[in-house]
Amino acid sequence: MATGTVNCFNSTKGFGFITQENVSDVFVHKNEVDGFIDEGDKVEFELGEGQKGPCATNVKKVLG
Repeated sequence: MATGTVNCFNSTKGFGFITQENVSDVFVHKNEVDGFIDEGDKVEFELGEGQKGPCATNVKKVLG
C-alpha cells in the first residue's frame, strides 16, 4: 500500500487530493474512503486508475 498526507478534502463536494513524497498528488473520492479523512491526516491507500488519471482507492486513515 502507498502512504501519503491529505493535502485537501472537501467533504461537501466529496473529493480531494493526497500528497505523496516525490510523486504527483493523487485524486481521492469519498466513495473510496473507509471512515472520514480531513486535511493533514496521514493515510494509506492503493493506486487505481480513474477517468482522468491516477486515483486513490481503499483509503484508510493511519492512526498514531
